[in-house]
Amino acid sequence: MNSKINMTIKLRKNGNLKESNKMFSKLINNYHDNY
Repeated sequence: MNSKINMTIKLRKNGNLKESNKMFSKLINNYHDNY
C-alpha cells in the first residue's frame, strides 16, 4: 500500500497530476473496500 502511495506522490512531484489523481482515486476506493 505505502509503495503505491509513494509512487503516486512521485508522479505528482514530476508534474504528472492527471495520472497521479487517477492512482489516488483508485487507492482511496480500494482502501474503502478493504476496511
